[in-house]
Amino acid sequence: MSKTGWRQMPAPASVRAPSQGRLIKLVEEVGKDALCQNLGEPDWWTPHGSSAGVAQATGRAVMVCAACPVADQCLELAAGTGEFEHVWGQVPLSHRLDAAEAWARVKAGQPVRSEALAEALSAAATRNLEDDYGAQWLSMPRKLRAQLHAQERGRLGELVSLGRIAGQVERDVATWQASPWSDMDLVEDRFADEWADEQVEEPVQDVSASWMPDPSKSSAA
Repeated sequence: MSKTGWRQMPAPASVRAPSQGRLIKLVEEVGKDALCQNLGEPDWWTPHGSSAGVAQATGRAVMVCAACPVADQCLELAAGTGEFEHVWGQVPLSHRLDAAEAWARVKAGQPVRSEALAEALSAAATRNLEDDYGAQWLSMPRKLRAQLHAQERGRLGELVSLGRIAGQVERDVATWQASPWSDMDLVEDRFADEWADEQVEEPVQDVSASWMPDPSKSSAA
């Protein structure tokens, strides 16, 4: 988190704990609509192991949570049940930031979630570029690395935004499957055009062209 972000802001007054009836409703809403319920990677939200592995899993969870339609309900539920670890409602919790304080800060408009997402996107972009370029990554000029990192971070941010649409389509498909006249061919036909429209990629300028050597000029006469 940045030094000028929410950590430097005073802690807001505590939010009143939800009633028993509200907790029951939150459990139902989160259990039905949370994106994490449909993914086969529960360890992203309850990571364990090496610090690097925990950081990577946490970042992935935060990015999925950013597209979740019930992130507010999830964090409110965690606050009401006294959670103090793992990822809830796009916020990585710890003993320094439990769910009750996180929910109070979110309700007060502090950038707890946006900073968590920015950190996750930045770390994911770095890992992707290291995988793509291998040993060449660290030997690149600093300015070029910054340009490539900004491009990859922006690309990942767009995917997170599209996740909101993807989540809606997934829920609609589930509704169709539950209907007595369900037909997967009809489902695929109905959403094929929507997916095609939403997943059109904008061309990305290859800023590495000015740095990478030109093979046609490398051979001696």
